[in-house]
This record gives sequence, structure tokens and C-alpha cells, in this order.
Amino acid sequence: MLKIKNLTIGDGIPKICVPMCSANEEQLIKEADEIAAKHVDIAEWRMDHYENVFDIKRVVSFAETLKKHLADTLLLCTFRTGREGGNPIAFDDNLYFDMNKALIKSRHLDMIDLELFMDKLRLKELIATAHIYGVHVIMSNHDFHRTPGKEELMTRLMTMKRMEADILKIAVMPKNEEDLLTLLEVTQQMKSRVPKQALVTISMGKQGLLSRISGEIFGSSITFATMHGQSAPGQIPYEELQKVLQMIHQNLMSDDI
Repeated sequence: MLKIKNLTIGDGIPKICVPMCSANEEQLIKEADEIAAKHVDIAEWRMDHYENVFDIKRVVSFAETLKKHLADTLLLCTFRTGREGGNPIAFDDNLYFDMNKALIKSRHLDMIDLELFMDKLRLKELIATAHIYGVHVIMSNHDFHRTPGKEELMTRLMTMKRMEADILKIAVMPKNEEDLLTLLEVTQQMKSRVPKQALVTISMGKQGLLSRISGEIFGSSITFATMHGQSAPGQIPYEELQKVLQMIHQNLMSDDI
């Protein structure tokens, strides 16, 4: 379990994260206000879609603006690379690391997403810096083409853990029901192996729907919903997902079943 301000991740109902993917600042502020009004657990700012993404000072300044509008909602900042499903913009790795480091040092966020398949030495430096500045790290890996085998999925998650990420996240694309079951089995195994570790696992698309609603059973502690458009295939509208998660939780807690 992981405590961030007034939110405990990894206990009870999976926490809901809503992405903000607009390019325009005015629209992003509107989205942040709506997210805050609905008391969403986490808002993810997808910086790769931001119109001023190459201006680090502007990014840091606008992160401060978003944080003020989000009130008690946690802010997660994510610069998703094109190879892992982000906006396919041309940039070098220096921008990726410099921007994330500037955001961390600004403290205008609660969590930051760092991708597993970046330079390991620079990642370790960023993670250490994040922990010094009180920013929690989600280390992520996304495969939009397939679901790797169980051993490979476990290897990637355990690598994230060894790098001392606070939350381990993996999202994969299923080709059939067996792929979905593979992801759920790996999730359950990780929960058994490291029960105190915050974990996020997602099987994308229609075939992966079950993975987005069954986290309380298998061990995935954050799930993603949509309000103004999907940031990944298969995301469920926020209000619908909230109702389903509540229903599952109530039935799991009931003595009548």
C-alpha cells in the first residue's frame, strides 16, 4: 500500500485516474475543474499532447496552474513516448529527462510517470531525485501490439521494483481471452509475492475490459477512466466505472454471498 496525502493506493476499491489529453491550456483547465468537482482520485496530465510541450518552463508553470485547479485530486504528470502509445512527436531523450527533472524539483505534482525502457542510469537518478523531493514514481511499460508471456511480464515488473519505483504499471494488448487470463494471473502472482507493493496492470481493448474492473480481486490498485476521450483503448466512462467498482466492493464485503 502507498499513502499519498489523503489517498491510500492499494487498499480497498481501486483508485480511478482520469487522463487530461487536450493540447489547449483553456480546455485543460476546464477538464481539471470538472475532475476536481467530481472528486476523482487522480488526474493524469498527458504532457505529450500539450501544445507547449517543448517549453520546459511553460510546462512547469502550467503544472502549477493545474495543481491549483485540481484541489484535493492528485496530479500525475506523464510524458508518454510515441513508442508506448503517446503523441508521436519528435524529441530527444534529453528533453524527456530534463522536463521530468524540472517538474520533480518544482513539486507542482504528486506523481510522475517514468517509462521502464529508457536509459537505466538516468532513470535511477530521476527516481532518487523524485524521492528527495517527495514525488512518487509510477514506472510504466506499454505494449500496444501483444501480451508478453508470464515470465517476461514478471521480469519487467520485478525490474521496476528493483529500481525502487513506488507504483509498478504494465499495460498490454490482448489478442484473445488467454492473453487476458495471463495478465490477471501475473497480477495475482505479484500481489502474493510482494503484497505491500502498489501495482497497476491493464489489459487494453474490449477483450481486456475485465482487467479494468477487477483490480480489488486480483491486485491492481489503479484503473483508468475517461471523461473527454480515451488515452488508451478500452477505457470506461468515469461514472460507469465508479458504479461498477462500488458494486464489486459492496458484494466482496457482504456476508450474504
